[in-house]
Amino acid sequence: MWWWDERLLRGMGTYAHEAGWVLNAQDRHRMHQVWSTPRRRVDGVISLAVTREVLDGFKVPVVDLSNVHDEAEFPKVIADDPALGMAAAEHFISRGIEDIGFVDCSDGGNATENDRRRSLQQAVEKMGRRFHRLQRRGLSARLRRLPKPVGLMAVNDETMVELMESCLERGFKIPEEVALLGVDDVESVCELAPVPLSSVNLDFERRGYVAASLLDRLMDGHAPPKRPVVVPIRGVTARQSTDLLAIKQPQVAAALRYICDHFREPLRVSDVMRHIHLSRQAMQRHFRRHVGHSMHEEISRRRIEEAKGLLRKTNIKIDVVALSSGFSDRLQFHRTFVRIVGVPPARWRQEQRV
Repeated sequence: MWWWDERLLRGMGTYAHEAGWVLNAQDRHRMHQVWSTPRRRVDGVISLAVTREVLDGFKVPVVDLSNVHDEAEFPKVIADDPALGMAAAEHFISRGIEDIGFVDCSDGGNATENDRRRSLQQAVEKMGRRFHRLQRRGLSARLRRLPKPVGLMAVNDETMVELMESCLERGFKIPEEVALLGVDDVESVCELAPVPLSSVNLDFERRGYVAASLLDRLMDGHAPPKRPVVVPIRGVTARQSTDLLAIKQPQVAAALRYICDHFREPLRVSDVMRHIHLSRQAMQRHFRRHVGHSMHEEISRRRIEEAKGLLRKTNIKIDVVALSSGFSDRLQFHRTFVRIVGVPPARWRQEQRV
């Protein structure tokens, strides 16, 4: 792998342990330029953007984790790019940001950057907001001409931290003027950034586990999948770099603040409306326009995000998770979780701990 993440290796290692493999990770950081011929016999390879010539030399099944597109690809396990773009767009829009951009830092030859920019642009335009394609060179001058606040995403966390430092040096306020979002959610990078960086978590553990599982089937002689295997993302981990509420419609902003403060309680839309001096019909119309969904959906989404954090980080029972997140009972929690996430909460918790 020319690039790797310990979470990818952790997912592979979990599967290797279950399958009884001997997993060799010594060459995970070996650049492909120093490889000439394989140095040892292996039964299968998991790779990230190593050249085809090197991989062909092993003469064994290969699973590729990269976004590199070529005419004769190896079986791939990739992130859900459309979901990545939608999660990023929804994150910005929920904070009142109408102008959303992607900063290109390569010359157009980076497949991952191209895929992520395209996914964000499609999501932003689908939701009726303004998308801006920006270049690293001349970024400061372009930012000064854009409406504020503006939300920016880049290809990964490391790149975004570099852009953050540049923005701070040029006097931009983060997040009040420029809200920044990375991709990969590498905690050591995001938490130590000058302003703690929000980031899209692509669930590397699951991706590594799925890649190892696919390789196992290939080594057993099964036919490769006709299309890349797509791994769902975990969503956005919110930190200070996007921690603002810039919605200009005062009643919508007030409603969001009230929901944020009280969603863990037995909160209903009627409770929110008691604190808003506007008719319910008009309020619902304004809320959908500025946030993208109803107040009821906003309450449900915040509760589900709270529940996901508890499911991932604790061992408390599902009933307690439901009540702690604001749901009236386990049945309501289960139905809402399945509707929004797609799987039952117990199964989701199990999948997150692979």
